[in-house]
Amino acid sequence: AHPLVGDFVTELAEWGGPSGYLGLPSSDALQVATGFTQDFEGGIITRDFSAHTFVVYGGIAAKYRQLGGAAGALGVATADEADAPGVSGARESDFVNGRIYWSPATGATGVYGGILARYIQLGASVSLGIPIGDEHDVTGVPGARQSDFQTGSIFWSAGTGAWEVHGG
Repeated sequence: AHPLVGDFVTELAEWGGPSGYLGLPSSDALQVATGFTQDFEGGIITRDFSAHTFVVYGGIAAKYRQLGGAAGALGVATADEADAPGVSGARESDFVNGRIYWSPATGATGVYGGILARYIQLGASVSLGIPIGDEHDVTGVPGARQSDFQTGSIFWSAGTGAWEVHGG
């Protein structure tokens, strides 16, 4: 048995209670660096220190858990999952330190750091589409990182910052 406390009770009720989409809690609530989190059978509820609660679910929740959930580098959610602008059928969730995208064609992928900042500056999914794979090292360039998107790539290094290449 896992107790529900405070805002998590209200948020769970908005999702149909224990018999609704999220189901029963599968962990106790946990405080992390950026707020609070609690796992459920069908998703995750997070709460920031300003008492804003958000639900992470489906393929985005699976990726979020893989990346460490609220206790990981992304931190708690900062918005409810929404349609990704400009990409039919794609979804996105924002977190304190990053964003996760999901579509039936690409699955779930995370974007964060300098690459995310540049992606947002360029217009995010409206300009490059959604990410088609996880961020990775650039072969042969120590410390450099790359994220590939539907219509291009963004590269980042401490020396150059982030820059994009279209036509990926």
